[in-house]
Amino acid sequence: MKRHSIIISVLLISILGFSQGIEFEHGTWKEVLEKSKQTGKPIFVDVYKSWSVPCKQMNEEVFPLAEVGNVYNTNFICYQLDVEKGEGIEIGKKYNIDMYPTYLFINGNEKSFFNSAGTRDAKELIALSTSAFFAMNDTIPITVWEKEYIEKKNDTTFLLAYINKRSRLSLPVATLFDEYLKLIPEEEQTSDPVLEVYKKVVHSLNEHSFAVEYLLKNKAKFIGKHNNSFNDYLYQTANHTIWNDVRSKSKNDELLAIAVEAYDQLSKNTVREQRDEIYID
Repeated sequence: MKRHSIIISVLLISILGFSQGIEFEHGTWKEVLEKSKQTGKPIFVDVYKSWSVPCKQMNEEVFPLAEVGNVYNTNFICYQLDVEKGEGIEIGKKYNIDMYPTYLFINGNEKSFFNSAGTRDAKELIALSTSAFFAMNDTIPITVWEKEYIEKKNDTTFLLAYINKRSRLSLPVATLFDEYLKLIPEEEQTSDPVLEVYKKVVHSLNEHSFAVEYLLKNKAKFIGKHNNSFNDYLYQTANHTIWNDVRSKSKNDELLAIAVEAYDQLSKNTVREQRDEIYID
C-alpha cells in the first residue's frame, strides 16, 4: 500500500510539473540575454507595474495556465521586469514602453522584433507568440513597406497587408485603417473581415479616428449583422480607445459610457477595479 502511495505521489508530481504555466527566469537581464545567445531561443519579456490591475490580471489568471506555459516555455526564455524598479527602469526607457503590461519579444542581441500590449486571454496570448515568430522571420523590413505605401496608398489589398504588418510590430495603424475603410464599398464596412481587422488594430484607435466614429454611428447595423458577437468588439474598442484617450488627455463621454457599461456586465473584482481606474482617470 505504501509503495502504491509513493507511485501515485510521483505521478501527481509529474502531472503537475507538466501542467504549469509560464516559467519566468529569475536571473539578471545580462544572464537572460546570455542564455538566449547560448540556446538560440528568443526572449519573451512581460514588462509590468506592480500596482496595475491589467498586469495583476495577466499574472494571476493567464500566465499560470498550462496551455500558455506549454507554448511559451517551449519556444521562449521568459522574463518579467517591473518598469519602476532596478533594471526595469532603464529597459523601459530603452524600448519606449508606455503601456502596461507590454510584451517584448527580443533576441540575444537585445533587438526587439515584435511587441504588443494590454490584457490577453490564453488563446490571444498564444496567437501573439505565432505573430512574434512570423515577425522574427520576416525578411522584408518595415522601411520597404513604408516606401511602397507612397505608391500604393489607394490599393486596398496592399493597405490591408500593410496594416497587418504594422500591427504585428505594434506600430500605429489608426490612420491606415481609416484610409482602408473609406476605400472599400459601404456594404463591406460592417463585414466579418472588417470586424477582424478592428480586433487587430484596436490598440491603436482613438476617438478622432474615422473607424471609431463609424463604429459608434453604425452600432445598430453592426448588431443586426453580428448579434451578440459584436458586443465583444464594441467592448474591446471602447475599452482600448478610452485608455488611449486617457493617455492623450482627451475625453469622450460616449466611449466612457460604453466602456463602463461593459465593465458593469462582468462580475470579476479585477474587472470592476479596471472600471473604477479608467473612470477616475
